[in-house]
Amino acid sequence: MILLAPCLLALPLAERVELRTDDKFLVVGDYQAPKGVAKGTRVPAVLLLHDAMGSRADVAAIADALAAAKIASLRIDLRGHGDSRTSEGSAEPLDFKQAEFRGEKPFTKMHREARAAVEHFEGREEVDAGNLGILGLGSGGSLALHFAAGEENVRAAVAVCPPALSDRGFDLAEDLKKLGARPILLVCDKKGEPVALDLKKFAALAAGAKPLEVRVTKEDGAEAVARFQRQRKQKGMAAALLEVEKGLDRALAAWIRDRLAPAK
Repeated sequence: MILLAPCLLALPLAERVELRTDDKFLVVGDYQAPKGVAKGTRVPAVLLLHDAMGSRADVAAIADALAAAKIASLRIDLRGHGDSRTSEGSAEPLDFKQAEFRGEKPFTKMHREARAAVEHFEGREEVDAGNLGILGLGSGGSLALHFAAGEENVRAAVAVCPPALSDRGFDLAEDLKKLGARPILLVCDKKGEPVALDLKKFAALAAGAKPLEVRVTKEDGAEAVARFQRQRKQKGMAAALLEVEKGLDRALAAWIRDRLAPAK
């Protein structure tokens, strides 16, 4: 018999939601209400974005950590991933890998999913839609920074292992400059992606950015290192770090909590 910790048993169940982008793409996600908030209270909320070739399941642990910190969240499958495959007027489902192979650059369209998610937050009476955060893994982190740069109600942003300054059509250097003094957390494996090689210089592009190096080493145990390498091949660097580095999900949720206005 498997016993769950009482705090996990008390977490609200996620609510499946369907959003429609302005270019008629159907986006599927899970909205998670915060834990232990009185009726009538308005809470901050965070949009969670997975990496290329990932799914919303990759950020579920962060959603749980946010709920425990009294923050709502919405995790979505980006177009061509998971359950988000169809658009109005198209007979064929979109496959992200094939779309990239054809040179379509689907990530450059995904700000539309983020905008639909913000509109969903705006429609929920328990959410303070002027007090939002955004977190992305890998290329989802690049998308998070890009979207936040043009969305004033996003008060804090986290990018976990963004692959490069120029990633899938985004200019991260320009986006960081636009973000200015807003709180930004850049998380990288110390020897993982190109960005990690000069993380402090990368973070210096925005006045409010903070670098955080996380690395799975032999001190974590041979099993952890082997699992990290397996997950990195299957899910990418960011999702692998979250899965293997114990407590990283809670640390990220706490960082966001401390930078958004509390529930009111």
